[in-house]
Amino acid sequence: MPLPFQITFSKDHLEACLLSLGCDVMARERSNFESYSMCYEHLLEHARQKLRQKEQELGIMRRGQSPPESSAGQVAELSHNMIMEITALRAQLTDLEEENLNLKKQIRKEVQEEYEALVQALFVTCLHIKEKLDENQLNLIQKVCELIGEVRTEGIDNMKDLKKKWGSARPEEEMKENAAEALGLTAQLSHLLEGMFLMSGFMPFPRKVLGAAFSESEPSKQEQLRVLEQNNSSLAALVCKVRSLGHWRLAVQQARFRGQLRRAEEASDQQELCSTRNFKKTVDDAVVWRLVVKLKIRRRNLSLALLCLGCSQEAMQSKKECLSVKLMAEHEVTLFRQQLLALRQALARAQADNARVCRQQENQAQLLKELEHRATQEARHRQQLDLMKSSSMEKLLEDVEQKEQHLQLLTEEAERASKLDQLQQKKIQRELRQMRSRLAQERSVKVDAFQRVKELQSQLNDAERLLDQVNSPGGKDTPTLYLHLLNTKKEMTMSSYPMWQKMSNFQLFKSKRIHPESHSGLIGNIYPFSKFYFYEHLNE
Repeated sequence: MPLPFQITFSKDHLEACLLSLGCDVMARERSNFESYSMCYEHLLEHARQKLRQKEQELGIMRRGQSPPESSAGQVAELSHNMIMEITALRAQLTDLEEENLNLKKQIRKEVQEEYEALVQALFVTCLHIKEKLDENQLNLIQKVCELIGEVRTEGIDNMKDLKKKWGSARPEEEMKENAAEALGLTAQLSHLLEGMFLMSGFMPFPRKVLGAAFSESEPSKQEQLRVLEQNNSSLAALVCKVRSLGHWRLAVQQARFRGQLRRAEEASDQQELCSTRNFKKTVDDAVVWRLVVKLKIRRRNLSLALLCLGCSQEAMQSKKECLSVKLMAEHEVTLFRQQLLALRQALARAQADNARVCRQQENQAQLLKELEHRATQEARHRQQLDLMKSSSMEKLLEDVEQKEQHLQLLTEEAERASKLDQLQQKKIQRELRQMRSRLAQERSVKVDAFQRVKELQSQLNDAERLLDQVNSPGGKDTPTLYLHLLNTKKEMTMSSYPMWQKMSNFQLFKSKRIHPESHSGLIGNIYPFSKFYFYEHLNE
């Protein structure tokens, strides 16, 4: 028999529920274990703090009870240890200073090596540009002189032609006036060209050339002037070459001096670190030597320029250059002093950094000791936790195995119950089918019976009408009516006998029109409907 209340679960759903239940149980156990471990750690830390306090109190008590000799020995030991630490720190500080200086020197060397090629290239390009400018200046002067000479010759020729055509009463006075006008024009041109060249930075333009260009002199003087102009241009070219050579020599000497400085720096790097005073002296000596070399080079160049040119303007330029060199030297000296101050400040900072680093190292050593102690304690705790976890895992595995066995039993019982339910359902379905077939048969029988009853009722109504006609005085002949009625009754009996035989009396009397009390005098016992009924009525 099926139970009144049954709930069925699928296997997958049951497995998922069990898996979630197992996960929840594991999470609960884990949280309980973690809370227990945290509580245990807090208790241990509290106990350690108490032990430390007690140890400190005991140490203070022992120090108070100890004699002064032991305290003096302890002070001596501490002072000795402090002195050793200070010496070690000083040695470390010197090492750090040496490393700092070496690094700075290496950085300077690298920077110089990186930019040396660029500086040399710039210097060479400047020399080439200056040579080209000097050449262009000389070419321009020559072209201007040639143009002025051509204009002078054309003007003289035109003036001669005019004299020949028109003639003149005072030729000498006119020539003098024209010469004076030409000289005024040449003076104005010379002033303008000199201003232009000075503004552009070129050499001063020779006025003698312009003055000689418009002067009316003999052909021998003109030739001499041309020769002098050529000599002047050649001398100017030589001066340009001498200047370029002087610049080149200066650059070579500077390069040599830089090489010597590098070698000196390398030698000083190999030697031990000198004090700040010696460093300052060497720097000052190097600066002075460099300035002396520069001044000598400038003097040589100036002497050559003065000998070649003998011009006061170049002397002024050389003086200006000397002043600029002196100013540069003073500027370099100030820069070196600033560098020394910066180095001293850096040294003080390095010392402060060294002290700070030592303190940090001490703090780090203490922290490392504490961390090692904590690490050992944590390792012990982890071992204990691993043991506890392994034991708890074994227990959980045993519980899981037991639960799996119980689940297997439950699943077997559920399968059996499901099989029994299936068998019972099959039986019930069979019985239902049988009952439905029976009910269908009974329904069909009842429907047929009701149809027959309706037919019989209609026939009875016909018979009653006939009887009424018979009983009526003006009706048909009785024998024919009775014969007709007899035939109809026989047909009714023959057609309805088997159905009436099957139906019970209760079902017959249950119908609306057939009752046992109605038509009792007329029909009587209508079942079974025989021919004797007709004869009884005939006898009556």
